[in-house]
Amino acid sequence: MLLAEQGDTEGARAAYQQAIDSGHPEHAPWAANNLGVLLAEQGDAVGARAAYQRAIDSGHADQAPTAADNVGLLLAEQGDVAGARAAFQRAIDSGHIDHAPWAANNVGLLLAEQGDVAGARVAYQRAIDSGHADAAPRAAVSLGMLFERQGDHAAAQAAYQRALDSGHADHAPEAAARLGVVLERQGNYAAAREAFQRALDSGHAEHAPVGAGRLGLQLERQEDLAARASSTGALSLSRAEWIRDGPRGASGCCSPSRATRRVRGQRSSWRSTPGGDATSTSHRTLHDSWPAYTGVAGRAYSSADSSSFVVAELPSPVGSLRWRADVLLKRSSGNGPRCDAC
Repeated sequence: MLLAEQGDTEGARAAYQQAIDSGHPEHAPWAANNLGVLLAEQGDAVGARAAYQRAIDSGHADQAPTAADNVGLLLAEQGDVAGARAAFQRAIDSGHIDHAPWAANNVGLLLAEQGDVAGARVAYQRAIDSGHADAAPRAAVSLGMLFERQGDHAAAQAAYQRALDSGHADHAPEAAARLGVVLERQGNYAAAREAFQRALDSGHAEHAPVGAGRLGLQLERQEDLAARASSTGALSLSRAEWIRDGPRGASGCCSPSRATRRVRGQRSSWRSTPGGDATSTSHRTLHDSWPAYTGVAGRAYSSADSSSFVVAELPSPVGSLRWRADVLLKRSSGNGPRCDAC
């Protein structure tokens, strides 16, 4: 393991193989799993799977479910949904205190991506019910996102609240920001501001700025509404840019376009210590996809139909991208025709 961390992959591979060949009941399964991780990082999926399988076949209480989870991640990245699900299920069936909850969450993500909403809900709930300190709040956030995509805002709100109540350093701030968006869409602006404030107060590197941006939009909304009360109902374009969004159609009829982002968790697979405990610098999960929430350093603009939206620069795994928020303000003189996307 030390050689791998120092970049001596060939030396690490030889050392792992020597431990595997020893047949030691503890160190051989551990080495097999770590060899699989090393080979996967080098792009040798076939060799990685063979090494993982050796750890699985050992029946080791820790290394077998660790390797099963790693096989699931490997196969999921290759697009083998059935194989990934079977591997994750093996980790779930092991009842391992760490890998069973994470595997359940991964099954939920896998099924959600395949459109199996009912199956995803069951898998997420299993991870939540495990009470795992990390996997349960992560699954609650993922479940909230699933409900939100289905238009069930009440259920999404409950799921986000559960993650928020966990107090998790990463997942609670995200849940707060997402809860604020749901409450905002329901018209509960006071509660939304409170949720955004909690995200801001968390100081989280990613989600606190989102909370700050959305909170700023809420305050600006109040100011704009007050200004509208004494106006004819149309926003002036003198203080704003007119950002043309292209032809109005399926991708953007009555509202600005909605961007989506894919966020991937720690990509390196579970490594293990010689003592047999699995360790990771981050939770092990597949990726989530969801409508983006925005507001970091955002400036309000007015569009041609006097709707207000935001363009903001947000950090992204693939570079700085421009995101557009949902319509915040409609013309006070009337909403006009609406589409399903609005």
